Amino acid sequence: MINVLFETATKSNLTKDTIEKIKIEKKVSKALVVVLNQEIENNLREVATCILREDLCKGEARPEQYIEKENIIEPDAKLLEYMNKYALEIIDQQRRFEHYWMFHISDRYEDHYDIYINNVRFWLNILIHFKVTHYYSSLVPHEAYNMVAYRLCDYLGIKKITFYNSTLLFRQYVVGNNEDHVSSIKSEYNRLLNIYNNVDVDNIVLPPEAQRPYDKWLSRESKTMTPFYAKGNPFANRFHMRFGQTNLLREWFTIMEKGYREGGMKKDFNFIIRELRDIPEYIKSIPRVYKRWKYARAYLKSSKKMNAYYGKLAGQPVEGEKYIYFALHYQPEASTNPLGGVYTDQLLAIKLLAQHIPDYIKIYVKSHPEQLAPFRSEHYYNEMSRIKNIKIISMDVNTFDLMKGAIAVATVTGTAAWECQFFNIPAILFGNSQKNAAPLSYAVRTHEDCEIAVEEIMKGIKKTTDKELKLFTYALYNTSFSNNDKEANLIKFAGDFFDE
Repeated sequence: MINVLFETATKSNLTKDTIEKIKIEKKVSKALVVVLNQEIENNLREVATCILREDLCKGEARPEQYIEKENIIEPDAKLLEYMNKYALEIIDQQRRFEHYWMFHISDRYEDHYDIYINNVRFWLNILIHFKVTHYYSSLVPHEAYNMVAYRLCDYLGIKKITFYNSTLLFRQYVVGNNEDHVSSIKSEYNRLLNIYNNVDVDNIVLPPEAQRPYDKWLSRESKTMTPFYAKGNPFANRFHMRFGQTNLLREWFTIMEKGYREGGMKKDFNFIIRELRDIPEYIKSIPRVYKRWKYARAYLKSSKKMNAYYGKLAGQPVEGEKYIYFALHYQPEASTNPLGGVYTDQLLAIKLLAQHIPDYIKIYVKSHPEQLAPFRSEHYYNEMSRIKNIKIISMDVNTFDLMKGAIAVATVTGTAAWECQFFNIPAILFGNSQKNAAPLSYAVRTHEDCEIAVEEIMKGIKKTTDKELKLFTYALYNTSFSNNDKEANLIKFAGDFFDE
């Protein structure tokens, strides 16, 4: 018997056809699906038991909605003591919904704990009552409610598998365990090193999807290496991603563009008809956008204030100064929670590093250009500025210039830890990611790890070659799949996961 919990279904992810196909091919008896909204639930109700994401995020999902009261199991001390190991991690993930524009949860600790406990109770009963045997997520759990389910699967011995974003853009790879992102990529990289041992780098042919990003990195030029999401105005892009469109004209343009595409990109009489048909949608968008703007403007104001304060603390690099470049992550994101573990608090990583470097080495810290308030504060940067040998660097300093001049680049799981290796600069990673297995990487979790990493970096023990970087890129490709093929590859890349 195979019973699967899928999450999270959207318009483009975990469609009705995909779930039906898996149920038939893998002989799945029961399917449970976390759904993004009511529309998705209406579409999937025939093939799965649906659970609304918003109810889970707010702690309002109750097992009584699915199970008779006399069959409800209450969490006991053994279960809660197990789950409480992850409580801080989970509650920190919940904080993203304190300021979510579609719905909100309280910022009080007591309310956060209630949501956490409600989700523990809910998932305990759902997983047991429906006899769930397999858990699948299209992305590493990082929104609290799904981390509760994920950890309970471990407790109950349920098989689990997730996908996560590869270092190669627009590709994903399979993750069997949040704490292990290295095994498969390391194994494939070592295999390729062996196969191409006596082959010149120019004779190693990458697939086009790997060759293109490799060529960009190999250019070692800032403009070429900069990923698309870091171009333009990253702060504005993130703001609209988090709070939705707050500009009415841009919202109207989106509606118009939809009609334009429906007509095969032709501006003809039918295009005018479609636009007239969409007049009600244009009208409905006015209060919708106003509501978003009214809600978001306070956060825009506080974010600008925070960035201005950061600017007052920040300075420019000093010529000739030796430093380690620490690239801060945008938060909240899965890249730090859960993949950073305790180093979700990036100040802990910076303090650990500062304790093990010589006095003449500085740590240049630069904030992420997309960072918004309230997940940063003046207090955060004040605390950072008090750390030994810290220098906060202005946002207008090019990140690639900082890499080139550094003796090492440090981050939790960031892309900078891979990009810097094309300049033969070693990377210190405090979290769990594919990049931990790259040629010039040092994975640091403890004082001992940090001491060894700093000592070897100062001695220049590790070096890399274009061939090694090319083969690691090849390994990234071979252990991943295109985002466009996510559903087609769900069964293929999951292998025998859905088998009993």
